[in-house]
Amino acid sequence: MERKSLPGDGEFRTGQAIDEFTLVKEIGRGGMGGVWEAEQGSLQRRVALKLLRGRGADDRKWICRFEREAQACGRLDHPGIVRIHASGEADGIHYMALELVGGGFTLADSLAELAKDPRLPADYYRGAAGLFAKIADALEHAHRLRVLHRDVKPSNILIDEDDEPHVSDFGLARIEGGLELSRTGEFTGTPFYMSPEQAAARRMGLDHRTDIFSLGATFYEALTLARPFAGETSLEVFHRILTVDPRDPSEVRAGVPRDLALICQKALEKDPDRRYRTMDDLAADLRRFLADEPIHARPPGLVVKLSKWGRRHPRLSTGLGVATLTVLATLAVIGRLETAAAFVPDAQAGSADQRGGLLGALIELGEERRNEAEQRTLTQRARALFAAGEYEQARSVFDGIDPEYARAHADTVLPEFAACLWHTSERAAARELLDQARRWIEELPEADRTVLEATERLLAGE
Repeated sequence: MERKSLPGDGEFRTGQAIDEFTLVKEIGRGGMGGVWEAEQGSLQRRVALKLLRGRGADDRKWICRFEREAQACGRLDHPGIVRIHASGEADGIHYMALELVGGGFTLADSLAELAKDPRLPADYYRGAAGLFAKIADALEHAHRLRVLHRDVKPSNILIDEDDEPHVSDFGLARIEGGLELSRTGEFTGTPFYMSPEQAAARRMGLDHRTDIFSLGATFYEALTLARPFAGETSLEVFHRILTVDPRDPSEVRAGVPRDLALICQKALEKDPDRRYRTMDDLAADLRRFLADEPIHARPPGLVVKLSKWGRRHPRLSTGLGVATLTVLATLAVIGRLETAAAFVPDAQAGSADQRGGLLGALIELGEERRNEAEQRTLTQRARALFAAGEYEQARSVFDGIDPEYARAHADTVLPEFAACLWHTSERAAARELLDQARRWIEELPEADRTVLEATERLLAGE
């Protein structure tokens, strides 16, 4: 029995012939197009026929994007990517004949079903690791052929009858070196899964690492059944993507393995240089987890923590000295908020609301501080390892020191850490840390520059 046209179907209907394809049933619909299961007469096979419809069929920009998607798909040949069989135009209708993936559901469908029941299968997280390693493999293939997807999200990952993933919908793909169809300042992608580079509407410097972030956001949702960046409006989501780190996945759901949480967090680093270098590297870490081997992802170290802390509290990091912060944080933590409030000059805190926000930040800061004696012990251990020539081990210990403690002892801890980085051949990081030490030493009331000067001579090759 012939199905009646749905609202918005336009001219498309079951049984309609478009070139050599006969429409069987609609299987998906977007803002500018629809996807139909269709019969290809010449080869007697079923395909997924993607069609431009509505105003998209008359919009030159959308036609160019449609053609660009066909070009991008035509470059790719990987079992984890939906293949293109043909593309063309018939009677003014633009179409693409794509591989029809059996199973009929997406990763988004799967996650929605899982969210209905808080109990997950016993092997769920290992299964998720294996699935995302395959997705990363597919995207690595695209990246090697200079194709950026730019819209990686759960609804664009099809799952077949054998539970194998297939990356689909390259409608926003960019072929590196090709003409950019989006203007600077124009957003491309789905807000919840955009990278910071996309959220900032940047075009220059956008590379394959934007897909790594988006896959990280998708992986986060698979691990926690919650999005990493929520918000009631797109602008609120963009703000969170640009400025707020999502909660640790293992804190959102207690069952998330620590290693998978670390892998996810590394993919979601706001600085592209701190993400995985390639999709291959991401897939390799997921497979290390599956093989019960040590993963390469590590918790944020001292340098990263300092950078993130400064981004969360820019006024605190620039407007107040370390000694003042230490006193205020201690007062806030023990509940002496009135005393802490009196400590903050009006000129620095601003309005009453701003003062309240400042005290809230101080409470957070105070709660994050580690025991002073523990920090001294860590520092002494790092120094002993450094003196013994065990630079890699010393670096690991230095990296675990609390940022606030390091800042309060910027005249010793930071130059020592910089020297350690120099000996582990991390020369750029050593110079960056030493520059940070110079700035913070200026804030210390009684700084001793002996260690700083010795480290400066080391880095200068003296």
